Amino acid sequence: LTRAKRHGEACQAAAERLRDRERLSTACSASQAVVQAEGDWEAARALSNRALTSWPYDPRALGGRILLECQVGDYDEMETYLERLLETMPATTPGELLELTNPLANLARVIPLVGYISGITDRLDIAKAAAEMVLSSPYAVLVWVISARAGLAMAACLQDDVAVATQQYSALESQRGTILAGVSALSGEICFDRVLGLLSQTMGKTDDAVPHFEDALEFCREAGYRPELAWTCHDYANMLIQRNVSGDLSKARELLDESDQIASELGMKPLSEKVNALRERLDARLTSKPQYPDGLTEREVEVLRLVAAGRTNREIAEILFISVNTVHRHVSHIFSKTDSANRAEAATYANQHGLI
Repeated sequence: LTRAKRHGEACQAAAERLRDRERLSTACSASQAVVQAEGDWEAARALSNRALTSWPYDPRALGGRILLECQVGDYDEMETYLERLLETMPATTPGELLELTNPLANLARVIPLVGYISGITDRLDIAKAAAEMVLSSPYAVLVWVISARAGLAMAACLQDDVAVATQQYSALESQRGTILAGVSALSGEICFDRVLGLLSQTMGKTDDAVPHFEDALEFCREAGYRPELAWTCHDYANMLIQRNVSGDLSKARELLDESDQIASELGMKPLSEKVNALRERLDARLTSKPQYPDGLTEREVEVLRLVAAGRTNREIAEILFISVNTVHRHVSHIFSKTDSANRAEAATYANQHGLI
């Protein structure tokens, strides 16, 4: 980001010397994307103002400004710029001019992202139509195609559309380890590893979502993308609360704490509200969590049930996807807590306490 800022400043200086409104808007929008990725909304807004003064209907500059206002919860301002972006949408299907797919690609991705952040989803049909127009155009360059697919992916997650989620997962899997924030698609930064995690969750493959979210965390921390990191923490926590296997809820709490800290520091009001709502869900899940006798944990009860069913340690390890040594340790703890001398006595204990 430090080097990107330096290049952005050089681009602005060159564009000002040329007195070219399109180049100046491009340079300012590129610089805006850099500071917006850090969560410096004040600097981003100043650059956005310069870009839009130079070219009021630049779809790239409008896309970035819409996401900026959405992130901080100023929905009235967001609507002003979104209406202007909608005015750039061509009335006919793109087929003659390459430039037509630029505003379409921004619309295709901005609207679903707005929906994801704010909950305002009444324009998703417009976004999906714009995305299909981009994908059907022979003039759409790759970054616009990817931008359109990102929009379809986020729309699928919002609408729990498994079929579209599966299709877009296959199309976007090659983008792992990247973030979409090029000058040709300045509608807000989003890490594709987070998108793939959300798609996996929508497809019901929560275990597959874990490595995607972990990759997104690592990517954003190394790059310094703080708003995107905060959203990744939130989305990952949401998935873990839904999955709720051993250790998920405690990790979800840690992720929510990190997300809340960043959101509070950066004034990301919509995200703060979502984090608070997730915390309530998490607390309810923890409160309703069954209490087991003699201090047995949920995982130990899982192992005990398999012991009572006559499973060997190796079989238990395969069923629970853990190591044999871990199973051995759980069994030892079970024997100690239940005062059992062997597996038969542990099975009797399980039956007497209604754990089977």
